[in-house]
Amino acid sequence: MAFQLAFTKGLNHPFSKNDEATGRKWLHTFLRRHQELSLRKPQSTPMARIRGFNQENVINFFDIWEPLMNTVNHSPNRLYNCDETDLTVIQHKGNKLVSLKGKRQVGSVSSAERGSLVTEVT
Repeated sequence: MAFQLAFTKGLNHPFSKNDEATGRKWLHTFLRRHQELSLRKPQSTPMARIRGFNQENVINFFDIWEPLMNTVNHSPNRLYNCDETDLTVIQHKGNKLVSLKGKRQVGSVSSAERGSLVTEVT
């Protein structure tokens, strides 16, 4: 992005016009100048999951969940959290991106799951 910005603004720059990139040295000096930033490996999120998490689906979930909780009538100490995750058998080394330090989650959109998935429930 730094190369593109310098090129479109017509700025004088030391970047490689053949590679259309800035280079590692520039990135390291940029990160040294901006101590609030760091390189992070993003967690990929499938597009289907992003599309499925919308206001209408959340409202529908709670429209079902609230009456169910009133019917079951358990005290809060009887409720447990359960989470699932998918483990893929294909190793994918993603690119790192620049993010604010201290940010808990950094995400990226993945197009589709490839290979076999193993679902783990904890």
